[in-house]
This record gives sequence, structure tokens and C-alpha cells, in this order.
Amino acid sequence: MGQKELSIHFQEMGELTDELQGIAEEIKNLIQGKGEEILTCLQSSWRGEGGEKYRRKEGELLDDTQQIAIVFGKISQELKEMTEKVYEAEKSNVLLGKLREYW
Repeated sequence: MGQKELSIHFQEMGELTDELQGIAEEIKNLIQGKGEEILTCLQSSWRGEGGEKYRRKEGELLDDTQQIAIVFGKISQELKEMTEKVYEAEKSNVLLGKLREYW
């Protein structure tokens, strides 16, 4: 793989990891906004033991989803870091290959 192809692949991976991080942020923001709105609406309109159980379960689900979004964000960040390391290693390989051609 040449330097130009390598740069293109690195750029594509960077765009992909940025997109993944954006999705993770969207999920977190959605949960914080709409999730809390839903719980507030339930709290004001559904009283009693059944309503409390449902709100508690809904809160647990929102917390779990929030944690998944956080992990998703961390994974995309790690993927970005790994991509950078692979890119640097491949750049070195390309340069080393060029040096060997001259020997």
C-alpha cells in the first residue's frame, strides 16, 4: 500500500471514529433530555405502586442505556487511538520499503 492510499484509509477511519463518537454523544443527550422528560411525565401522571415500579424500571433502563453509550464512546476513542498507531506503523513500513528498494 502506498503513502497516498494509507493516508486515504487513515482519513476514512478517522471520519468513522468521529461519527461513532457523535452517535454516542447523541445517545447520551437523548437519554438525558427525553429520558428525564418521560420519567417526569410518568411521575406526574401515574401514581401508586404500579407507577413507582414502572418509573424505577424505566430509570434502570435509562441508566443502563447511558452506560452503554459511555462504553460505546470509549470504544470509539480507543479505535481512533489504535487507528493512529497503525497509521504511524504503516507509514514507517512504507518508508522502510522505499529504503530497501535503494539498497
